[in-house]
Amino acid sequence: MDISGYTIDLSTVIQSIKKNKYHAVALQIPEGLKPYVQEVVTTIEQGGTIEVFVVVDPCYGACDLIGEKLKHLGIDAVFQLGHTSLGVEQKNSIPTYFINVDATNPVSSLIKKVAPRLEGKTIGVVTTAQHLHQLDEIKQLLQEQNVKVVIGSGSKRVPASGQILGCDFTAATTIQEQVDGFLYVGSGRFHPLGLQLATEKSVTIADPTTGEIVTDELHHDKENILRQRYGLIATAQSARSVGILVGSKPGQTRMKTAQYLRHILQEKQKKSVMMVVDYLTPDMIDSFRGIECIVSTLCPRLALDDAHRYKIPVLTPLELEIVLGKKSWEEYTFDTFITE
Repeated sequence: MDISGYTIDLSTVIQSIKKNKYHAVALQIPEGLKPYVQEVVTTIEQGGTIEVFVVVDPCYGACDLIGEKLKHLGIDAVFQLGHTSLGVEQKNSIPTYFINVDATNPVSSLIKKVAPRLEGKTIGVVTTAQHLHQLDEIKQLLQEQNVKVVIGSGSKRVPASGQILGCDFTAATTIQEQVDGFLYVGSGRFHPLGLQLATEKSVTIADPTTGEIVTDELHHDKENILRQRYGLIATAQSARSVGILVGSKPGQTRMKTAQYLRHILQEKQKKSVMMVVDYLTPDMIDSFRGIECIVSTLCPRLALDDAHRYKIPVLTPLELEIVLGKKSWEEYTFDTFITE
């Protein structure tokens, strides 16, 4: 099924439903696909006798597992569109299937255009799940332009070589000493910003959706966000009570990290409260007036994307370590996620 520059293999969904004789399933859909939800549901329901429920809550990645919460509704399985599995097990849950969404925008002319603008002769190429099927073509096109290409493998959370997540850049960090810089093929600035901070290498963006190529602007974005984070760290220095967010989603639970943070807060004679949360909004934080700072062990983007909306500093674990003197500002990098 083709939708606005993407193709979704709904036949796999229909086949899985028939094979397992499911009667009711739930769909988790990224924000960008929600305008087309009626077409998606109609296609699936036409494949057989099945009732489809659409999850309205935001779905930001494969870590967003909700199967256990849906069992009481009589739902047999969850199909999450647009993400690849992280290999995170969800105990006592109904099955969850991951159906990737492939971008259909051609990359040939874009890659030929970006090749001369890359810094260095050896380039690491990374992308997101939506462009993985184009990675071999991208590599070949660059090699035809006399660019040496290196594609790295990531951690056990990353199912494909060359793939990076907003919380895992190991496909890049494992090869950073072998390359002069990186080419990120995909949309948005969050992934390439994290990539630049994780590797300290130049990063060029080639966006097949818009045809845009970004080089120097990314460096300015990096400097702006570092200034913002430095300001929040400075503000948090005076906080006497810190809330430690622990994720209730199985794919976002870092209990050992949360316990470590509480330990180092106690060492510095700071008060702390362990706070369990599924999805955070600024209004939730406002209710806890005695808390002067929040440190999040949830998705790393939570502390970064909406920082301006919170009345108190919302930090990543590493940023709290800087506040408490366990790490230096020179060691700053984006938070990366390891399931415990």
